[in-house]
Amino acid sequence: MKLQNLKGLLSDLHGKPRKQMLVGVGAVLVVFLLVAIVKFFQIRSAMQAHSAMQMPPEAVNSIVLEQESWEDETKAVASLSASQGAVLSAEEPGKIVKIGFDSGGAVQAGDFLLEIDASVEDAQLKGAAAGTRRARAALERAAKLRQDLAMSQDSLEAAQEALAKAESTELALKAVIARKKIHAPFAGLLGVRMVSVGQYVTVGTPLVPLFALDPIYADFALPQDELQNLKLGLKVRINVDAYPDRTFEGALTTVDPQVDPSTRLINVRATLTNTDASLRPGMFARATLSRSSSRQVLSIPQSAVVHAPYGDSVWAIKPGLASAPRGVEQQIVKLGERRGDRVAVLSGLKAGDEVVSSGVFKLRPGVQVIVNNSIGPSNSLNPQPEDT
Repeated sequence: MKLQNLKGLLSDLHGKPRKQMLVGVGAVLVVFLLVAIVKFFQIRSAMQAHSAMQMPPEAVNSIVLEQESWEDETKAVASLSASQGAVLSAEEPGKIVKIGFDSGGAVQAGDFLLEIDASVEDAQLKGAAAGTRRARAALERAAKLRQDLAMSQDSLEAAQEALAKAESTELALKAVIARKKIHAPFAGLLGVRMVSVGQYVTVGTPLVPLFALDPIYADFALPQDELQNLKLGLKVRINVDAYPDRTFEGALTTVDPQVDPSTRLINVRATLTNTDASLRPGMFARATLSRSSSRQVLSIPQSAVVHAPYGDSVWAIKPGLASAPRGVEQQIVKLGERRGDRVAVLSGLKAGDEVVSSGVFKLRPGVQVIVNNSIGPSNSLNPQPEDT
């Protein structure tokens, strides 16, 4: 009896903790379920609020497309060269005894520049002149004797030959003396003097460069398919880095008769007036060859274009009040020639369309924009950026 009571007591003590544990687990599950339900409704409410919320419009610049007239032109890299230029050099050896010019000076054709010592040739010339006089007198006597038949024809011809040799010797010495006096072969601007008084020079020693700067040439090359458009007299504009605010104008004066077989380019030359000597030989230049025709194009700022692997695109602004927020849509376009800050649109847009010209990096589908053109990027066909 006592043993059975003890077993029952132990059974009651073992079953009460299990029931309490089950009750506790059930309470925790109920609390967790209630918290999950509350969070579900909170998240759904937040998502609904977010979907209903609208982002503020982005401020952008815009441009309305219009038909423009672009003059047909071709651009190329040019190099300037003098119409006449040479490095004057010594034609005879000797010591320089006189210099009659300053480095960088302007000279006219025939102006005296430099003299090389010719004292030896001067002395030889006196003897040669005396020999010429003696040979001439001998020929005159021989001619009289021949008339009187007192001299043979061979003797007369020998006297004539002697005079010719004497005269040639004299002329040769005069030519040497003349070559030792250097004169300007044409009008132009001198460079830096390369020799000094007292210096001994040999044949070919450079003395001073001389260049004629007005007119001046601009040489450049064009693709062979431009040949049909090349006509003498076409206007050419030249721009150089030394004068960023100036444009020099000239005309096409030479078209090479041969196309370069290695590059398939044809060399051409433009002639420009250069009265103030602003342009100098060897300068790098940008040449623009203008043709007489023009064409109508639609163009947009290059800052409006979004470049991507699948193609170029722009953000077109939907019609609406200019002062109110408006939607945008991305439009694929085909682009053509670029001039300055602008690029021609071949397809994808039409006249009257309004596109975002700056601020495209902020846009995405569904965003709204508000146009503010008070401040905008450069949008010129001939920009003149400042040096930095």
